Amino acid sequence: MTRALYRGSREVSELIPVTDTLTSRHVGRIVALSASGMQIACSPDGPETLRNGALYQLTFALPGDLGGAHAECGIEVMSVEDVPGRDIKLVRVRFILIDPKVTARIGQWCAAANPGYA
Repeated sequence: MTRALYRGSREVSELIPVTDTLTSRHVGRIVALSASGMQIACSPDGPETLRNGALYQLTFALPGDLGGAHAECGIEVMSVEDVPGRDIKLVRVRFILIDPKVTARIGQWCAAANPGYA
């Protein structure tokens, strides 16, 4: 289902919900994560449909092997695509504001799974 988000991204196998910080609405779940952005699987008719080019403030938990702490970030939606044969949209976002310590932890986590892309 996924294509590489960014060089060095890592697929997320656990179910990690993503919430719009300002509305407290569920927007989707993380499919892949990198130090510079993430892919989010969203329902195409959900209450909080992410729009291409728009800016949002989102909250999500880090994967369990990163401690599961919550992260809050400002993002820009880079693309929204329908997934053929599935009733979801794949949304690619880039971080525009996130704690640098969180970015470093995500980067190290991704590098451990992608040794050639550190």
